[in-house]
Amino acid sequence: MRRLTSVFLTIVLLLAGCVPASAEENDVPDLSRRMNSFNEGWLFSCGEGDETASDPSLGDSTWEPVTLPHDWSISMAYDENGEAESGFLPGGTEWYRKKFVVPSSLKGKRISVVFDGVYQRAEVYLNGQKLGYHPDGYTSFSLDLSGGLIVDGSSENVLAVRVENPQPNSRWYSGSGIYRDVWLKVTDSVFVDEDATAIRYDVDQLKKQNNTETKAAIVLRNDSDNDANVTVHSVLRDPAGTAVGETSSQAVVQAKQTATVSQTIEARDLTLWSVDDPSQYTWEVAVSSSDDSDAVSIPFGYRYAEWDADHGFFLNGKAMKLQGVCLHQDYGALGTACYEAAVERQLNKLKRMGVNAIRSTHHAAGRILRTLCAQKGILLIEEGFDTYIYPKNGNVNDGSSFFLETVGSDNGIEHVYSDETWAEYISRRMVEESRNNPAVIMYSIGNELLGNFSGDTQDYPQYAEEIITWIKDEDPDAVVTIGDNLAGRDNAVQLAMDQALVDAGGAVGFNYAGGDVYDSMHAAYPDWCLYGSETASALSSRGWYSSPGVDEKNLQVSAYDTVHVGWGTTAQQAWKDVISRDFVGGEFIWTGWDYLGEPEPWNGLEPGSVSGQGASPKSSYFGVVDTAGFEKDTYYFYMSQWNPDVVTLHILPDWNVEDIVRDKLGRVKVDVYSNAASVELFRNGMSLGRKYFAKQTTEDGYTYQTCEGVLYLSWDVWYWPGEITAKAYDEDGNEITDTVGRSSVKTSSAAAQVVLTADRSELRADGSDLAFITAGIRDEDGNPVDGASVDLNFTLEGEGRIIGVDNGDPTDLSSYQGSDESHASRRTFSGKALIIVQTSKTAGTIRVSASGEGLASSVIEINSATP
Repeated sequence: MRRLTSVFLTIVLLLAGCVPASAEENDVPDLSRRMNSFNEGWLFSCGEGDETASDPSLGDSTWEPVTLPHDWSISMAYDENGEAESGFLPGGTEWYRKKFVVPSSLKGKRISVVFDGVYQRAEVYLNGQKLGYHPDGYTSFSLDLSGGLIVDGSSENVLAVRVENPQPNSRWYSGSGIYRDVWLKVTDSVFVDEDATAIRYDVDQLKKQNNTETKAAIVLRNDSDNDANVTVHSVLRDPAGTAVGETSSQAVVQAKQTATVSQTIEARDLTLWSVDDPSQYTWEVAVSSSDDSDAVSIPFGYRYAEWDADHGFFLNGKAMKLQGVCLHQDYGALGTACYEAAVERQLNKLKRMGVNAIRSTHHAAGRILRTLCAQKGILLIEEGFDTYIYPKNGNVNDGSSFFLETVGSDNGIEHVYSDETWAEYISRRMVEESRNNPAVIMYSIGNELLGNFSGDTQDYPQYAEEIITWIKDEDPDAVVTIGDNLAGRDNAVQLAMDQALVDAGGAVGFNYAGGDVYDSMHAAYPDWCLYGSETASALSSRGWYSSPGVDEKNLQVSAYDTVHVGWGTTAQQAWKDVISRDFVGGEFIWTGWDYLGEPEPWNGLEPGSVSGQGASPKSSYFGVVDTAGFEKDTYYFYMSQWNPDVVTLHILPDWNVEDIVRDKLGRVKVDVYSNAASVELFRNGMSLGRKYFAKQTTEDGYTYQTCEGVLYLSWDVWYWPGEITAKAYDEDGNEITDTVGRSSVKTSSAAAQVVLTADRSELRADGSDLAFITAGIRDEDGNPVDGASVDLNFTLEGEGRIIGVDNGDPTDLSSYQGSDESHASRRTFSGKALIIVQTSKTAGTIRVSASGEGLASSVIEINSATP
């Protein structure tokens, strides 16, 4: 625990400085909390600019007002001269500025700014003076503002942030700007450094007795000029908030120094955190001296995660497969702007599918994702690096450009050492923010570290060992891992890195290993714990049934589980390779959600069009959910395999003749994804036969079902207009009527109406809450017109604004933003479009209407209440 970084579970970011000016009473912000949101009131300058933009006297009347989080690239035009792998969207250099007045009542307080995430290369200035530099786009950072802050209740301070995202930069769309939350942290001079504080317990005692001594190494900082005699009081609370123990102790914290106070509380009859019961405890610590006081609450959970080379992964003593997805960090129309409601919507959909784990690829996870995973019961792998010292795919401005760079003694980023490299800072910072979080089970030292470049990699095992040391230094119990895409190729450098992980008690992740590779590597290295860190890379377009595979003309991919990249497999094959092998701990599919960039099979690493159709496509086809958050058919395949709490029954394709492929005899392949014992298919009420799964059971008791060796059911059906219906049956032959998915598909007539539905009916009037509204096309009888492609216009009235529109179509190059905050338009793709609405700070009703030529319009109302 070398670095003592002052960042709470909710983190603080930027501040702005300006020339002294008179301020009205209502211009003075309320900074009465320890952690204060600092997202509002920013100005944004779109343009290269220069160092003069940090000068408080520089005019900013032409700057654009923005509220954070903010991604400037997502609003730019797609550019064919850009790269497909980054979504044909530009980067650049821009400036942010915030003017604020600090109440005179805070004189003598320690005030710092915390940035949850800035992409990329952030330089922070306060009142014209440079405070620090942070090049990494994913870890959080903080700076002490106290020395240069004007604290008189009337003079303006100016915080200026220069953000540079030089191109080429990344193998995926990274976004640009201050894309996560910013916080202003206010404490006395003596305070608790909560990120540096680690909570640990005796796992062996927990396993045997369900009791344990809980120990907190509480780090205190004293920024004053005098030594401080302090009392430290801690209370341990259970998930219901009841105190289960407390303790007090005395300590001396020397001036301008830190001190670690160790305290122990006995906890009994514990409720373990799990994916089914994500119960968290809270360690409350208060520190007080004659002059100062501070208090924080640190959530954590009791659980034990273990690996076995022959039997895979265990949580709290129970064997389980990691049913995981890899996730990049953009949210479609929002770009990378990270709103809690967007992350929560994403996790809710994935959890419903049966996901129990996420791999944050290929970077450290953000605060909101970590917090929600802990609350919802989703395991998390954090990843430090996608590369070490060589740029991948020629992206000379990626993380390799500062990996070995020294942070520097003149850098004001809090609690780093002058001889520390950014590689060390990133590694330690990732663990500091996460070690008390029960959801985080592993830290990856890197992904596909030997791929996508040429260069001498003889030092890579040394880098790997250093990163492992830094991680274990911050958390001795940490489990380390890697994304190895060279399994079975006998690469000496890769094997050396893998062995270093094993020697440190870690687990080795394989990217795109088939069943034969799992078997051969397990036989060759029987003491290695293995899992699929990246699997499948299956491709599909939502609702696209009109071509059997890759449609080069329309730049779409069949929605059937038949297409995958050359290095991957279909969804069902990847899972079958995992579930049938007890020693494989699970898989993380690529990917849970479509993301911007890397539009395989039309991906390009150099500037220019790949498809011959300009800057299209601009987003991936890998996800089981599209960029708009609409589920693809493959979503229901995974639900049928991963979620035993529901009976999945899902048919594809739709049943409109213009949407589907027929063979020369007029037959259509109908697939049904289900976890029922058997399924019967009907066309217009006539049975087309019943098919039965054969139940398979592994030696360790994992079960799965196959029919003719496949994990789903298929029929060849003569096409005839009408309706295709599926019925599910249990093992005793009883029909199951409560199912999830599309159990029937019906030939629809022409599009006649648009219907609006919202994911939530009640929002918080806090200026940041979001509603995701689906516009679906129906015929006059109310049946979905699944293939409909029609232009829709949206209008908002009331206390909110439209901040994004989407349809999930990778080829649609229209703007994700509306013409203004009250009007937007979008063409539906496969019968759907999405409108994203944000609340204001005024409670009231938000009224959204949708209309299209020849369609009956629709209106939906959402209530926004004072939080």
